[in-house]
Amino acid sequence: MGKAGFFFFTGDWLKDTRTASLEVRGAWIDLLCLLFENNGEITCSYTDLAHFWGTLSAKCPSIVHELSRLNLASVQENSGEFPGNIRITSRRMRREFFDKENDRLRKRDKSKKKRFRRISGKFPENFRKISGDFPPVNLNPSLNPSLNLNQRGDKDKDKRPPAAAFELPPFLEKKVWDGFVKMRETEGHPLTEEAAQLICEKLAQFEKAGHNANEILNNSTRNGWRDVYEPRPQIGIQAEGELSERTKRILRRGL
Repeated sequence: MGKAGFFFFTGDWLKDTRTASLEVRGAWIDLLCLLFENNGEITCSYTDLAHFWGTLSAKCPSIVHELSRLNLASVQENSGEFPGNIRITSRRMRREFFDKENDRLRKRDKSKKKRFRRISGKFPENFRKISGDFPPVNLNPSLNPSLNLNQRGDKDKDKRPPAAAFELPPFLEKKVWDGFVKMRETEGHPLTEEAAQLICEKLAQFEKAGHNANEILNNSTRNGWRDVYEPRPQIGIQAEGELSERTKRILRRGL
């Protein structure tokens, strides 16, 4: 799952991008989002940027050079261990990332009663996984599914235990159940497997209490209810020919 978000300083944006073209502004705000997801720094090729921005590769160098000229981002060509690629850095995001990491290490060392040495400039080897040279980022969504916004959160979903397959309880008639499901779909509230399971559990409790689960389900279908409810006890109804309690009291008083 991606990070929650970052502060957008509107005053700085308006001031820093006044002389930039609309194309460069759009590319920069798109790139800011990607930089935030990668701790303020990416290493990639112009071809990767073209895939990411959805434009021609020939346009990317001029856009990147314009970002560098306006001092919006730090750009380094033929970066480090990856010749032919460029490294783009957001100084503010990078600084905030280091500050947060320093705070985390300070708290960790404090809890372990260790001496804290502030990280600045070059980083020790045991910190390279977080702040060292990042491998090139492939910005083509077809080759890098993690950048596909439509698939965001799928990794977390895969960690959830698989839900048990829904089976209709034996005390429910299929025709009655199908009618309820069709009513829900018509009302614009189709049943999920989890919701179906919960409703069947309630019906099972009603069945154990001596009620007819099929009649309860039919009642919900007839009234357009999305849930099922236990029948209310019928009060004040007597068998045919039997006098009501009020009538009996009147007769006993001789009125």
